[in-house]
Amino acid sequence: LLCSKYLSRGVMLSEHCVWNLENVDLWKRLNETVIGGGELGDRLVLFVASTGFHMLEFGREHQNMRYNTAENMIRRLTIANERQLEKMARDSQLFPRFHASFLYFLGRRYEKCEDLIKKAIQKDSKEKDLLDLQYSMCRLILDTDQFVVCLNDSFEPAFSLPSVLKAKGKALEHFADFLDWNVVHRTIPGRATAMCLVISSLGLVESALVLNENNSNEASERMCTRAMHSIISESEDDSMADTFIKDQFFQRITNMRHFISALVAVEEHQLQHSLTLDSDEIEVLCCNSRLLLAVSEAMLSKQHEALDTYPAPDLFLKNFYSKMVASNDRDIRIPLQYHFRLCQSFVQGQDTGDRLKNDLIAIAELVLSDQQRTRRYLKNNGLLEQAAKIVWDTPESSAHEMLLALYNMGKTKEAIDMAEKHRAFNMLAELCNRDGDIALLRRMEKKYHNDGFGDAIMMHCDQNDEFGILTEYALRNGHFELKPKREWLIGWYVHWRNEDYIECARWLINLAYREEDYQKRRQTVVNLAKLVLKLNTDDSDTAELKKRIEALDYLEVCQKELFEQMKNTEMELDLERALSAPEIVLKLANCCGNTDPASFARVFIVISTMIKYDLLEETDHAIVMAWFSVVKLTAWPKDKTFSEDVLFKMRNSLISNVLQMLITREPMVDMNKLFKNVDALLSFPEFVNWACENEIWETTNQYLISMRDEMCYRKVDEQEVS
Repeated sequence: LLCSKYLSRGVMLSEHCVWNLENVDLWKRLNETVIGGGELGDRLVLFVASTGFHMLEFGREHQNMRYNTAENMIRRLTIANERQLEKMARDSQLFPRFHASFLYFLGRRYEKCEDLIKKAIQKDSKEKDLLDLQYSMCRLILDTDQFVVCLNDSFEPAFSLPSVLKAKGKALEHFADFLDWNVVHRTIPGRATAMCLVISSLGLVESALVLNENNSNEASERMCTRAMHSIISESEDDSMADTFIKDQFFQRITNMRHFISALVAVEEHQLQHSLTLDSDEIEVLCCNSRLLLAVSEAMLSKQHEALDTYPAPDLFLKNFYSKMVASNDRDIRIPLQYHFRLCQSFVQGQDTGDRLKNDLIAIAELVLSDQQRTRRYLKNNGLLEQAAKIVWDTPESSAHEMLLALYNMGKTKEAIDMAEKHRAFNMLAELCNRDGDIALLRRMEKKYHNDGFGDAIMMHCDQNDEFGILTEYALRNGHFELKPKREWLIGWYVHWRNEDYIECARWLINLAYREEDYQKRRQTVVNLAKLVLKLNTDDSDTAELKKRIEALDYLEVCQKELFEQMKNTEMELDLERALSAPEIVLKLANCCGNTDPASFARVFIVISTMIKYDLLEETDHAIVMAWFSVVKLTAWPKDKTFSEDVLFKMRNSLISNVLQMLITREPMVDMNKLFKNVDALLSFPEFVNWACENEIWETTNQYLISMRDEMCYRKVDEQEVS
C-alpha cells in the first residue's frame, strides 16, 4: 500500500498476517518499510526489527505517528507501559526513580530522563549512594530476565543461555551509554569509577558466556571456585578484602547467576579498596590477578576448544592497570608492560573486542602525553629493542598504532579527540583519511593549517600511492603543492588546476594507452585530451601528442572494423573491452576469408600503419606471430583475374614490405637489436617449417639475408664515420 504523505511506499501488515508468513524470505522482496497498525505485540515488533526493516508505528490517531529505526524499536520494548513508568518515577525509594530514568533514556526521551535524574539525585547525594545505584542496576540486568526478550538478536520461543548472556551484555552497553550521557550533563559524578563498573560487568558476562557455551554448569562452577581459592590463598588472611570475597563468593556459588552477581559484588569492593592503595600494593593485587587469569585459562582450555580464539577475560588486571595509567603515577613500569601485552594481542589478532577499548585509550593517552619520559624509561631498562619488534619504533608510532587500534574497534571519536588534544597531526590526518569525513577534515585543516596539519596532509599524500580523501582535499585547495602519481587515475586534474594543458593532455593520453577494460572509457579519455589540447596556445609542443592521439583514433577505427568483420563471421567478441594493437592484429588475421585476397592485404596494411604510429613498439614477437597467422592461415585463393605469377608476386611483396618496416622502423636505432630481429625471423621454428613447404621460401629467405647484409654494411659505415 502507498502511505500517503508519510511514506512514498510501504507494506501494511497486521500481526495475524505476519505470523502466517511462513517464508521469511518473502520479506526481502517487499519494500524497505514495514508499517504496523494499531498496538503491535512485542514479539511482532522484535521480529520486524530482527529483519532489519524500518517501521512507522502509529496508534488510533495518525498524528501520533513517529519514525522508529530497528534499534529504537528494540529499546522501546523495555518500557512496559507509560502508566507503570510514571509510577516508578514517583516512587519514594531512590532506585526505582533511577531505574525509570534509565528506561526513559532507552526510549530516547531525554528531557524526561534529565528531569527525573535531577530529582532523583540531589546535589548533596554521597558518591557511595550513587555507586550503589549503579551497582544495583548492574545486578538487576545480570540477575533478571527483564531485558532478555527485548534485547536478544534472535527470535526464539525459548532463549538459550548464550543468547541470554549476549542480551544482558547489550543491556550493559546501553547502561554505559546512559552513564556517559549523565556525566556529560553533569548529573552523575565519578565517571571513571562508573565505567570501571560497567566494563567489569561486561567482562563477567563474557566469561559466563564462554563458561556456559557447552552448558557444563557444574564444571564451570568448580573451575571458578578453584580460581577464587587461588586468589584467596595469596591474600592476607586477616584482610577485609579476603573476608569480603569469602563471604560474598561462597554464599552465592549455588548457580551461575548467583556466581555472576557475587563477582559483581567482589569487583565493587576491590575497586573501592584500590582507591587507597599505593603502587606496590596494586602490583601485589595485579600479581594475584595474573594467577587467577593463568589458572582460569588453564582450566578452560581443557573444557573448550574454542578458548584459543575467545580467551578468558582478564577480570581484575585490566581495571587496576587502567587506574594506574589514568592516575599517571610516577612509575610507569606497569602500564608499559601492559602496553606490550596489548600490542602483542593486537598484532596476533587474539583480542580486539570491547574489553581492550578503554585500555587502549589509557595507553595512547600516556604515550602521547609524556613521550620523552616513556622513551627514557624504555632506554634505561633495555626495552627499546623489544618494543621495536612489536610496533614501537618511536613513541609516536606506538601511539599511532594504539589510535588505529581504537579506530578499528569502533572508537573513532575517542581516537580523533585524543590525536587533536595532543596535536598529533600525522595521526589525525590518517584517522581523517580512514574515517572519510570531509567535514571533519575541513574543520581540522582550517583550525590547524598553520600549526602543522597541512604539512601532515602533504606527508600522507607523498607517502601513499592511493587516491584518498586527503589527496582529493589537497587537489581542491590551491595552497597545496601536490605532485601527481602514476597510480592516480585523476592525476591529470593536478595539471589542469595549474593550467599546464600540455602535461594534462599527456597524462590523459597515457591513461588511454593504459586502459585495458572499457573501450568507451578509453575513447572518452581521448576526447577529453583533444579538448585540453585546444586550450594550449603553443602548437610547437603538441605535435607528438597529436600523433599519439591519431594513433589512439586509429585503434578505435580498427576495433570497429574488427567488430564488423567478426559479426559477419559469427565470432564472439567482447564489445566493451578495449583491445590492444597486437590483439587487434591477431583477431583480424583470424577473420581472413578464403576467397578474398583483399582481407589478407588489409591485415598487412593495418600492421604497417600500426608500426608507423609506434603502436607495436616493443612487441616484435607479437607482430611476427600475427604475420605467421596471415601467411600460414590458408592457401591464397585462385582468382581468374590474376595469374598465379601475379598472385605469387603480390603475396611476396606484401610479406617483404611488412618485414622491411618491422626491421627498419623507428625509433629502433640500436643496430644490435636490428640484427637480433633479423636473426629471430630467420630462426623461428614455425617460420622455417612453414617456409620449407612453400614456394616462397627462397624469395623470402633471400630477402632476409640481403636485409641482414645491408644492416652489416650500415653498421660498418657508421663505425667509420664515428
